[in-house]
Amino acid sequence: MNEQKCDFCEYDWVSRVEAPKACPRCKRRFDYPSVNGVEDLKSMVEDNEFSLSNDEGNNSL
Repeated sequence: MNEQKCDFCEYDWVSRVEAPKACPRCKRRFDYPSVNGVEDLKSMVEDNEFSLSNDEGNNSL
């Protein structure tokens, strides 16, 4: 059995697929990055581990 639980609405169900994309009750998506993922990305940018700018200076598309 593939028992699942939504962390947002606390709904428990048996999923037909191994990795469901959304909760059947509240429809909250599971395939989007979490808030923690966004915070991790922000800290990486602040620590210069990851840059969102074009480092080579080539602005053409």
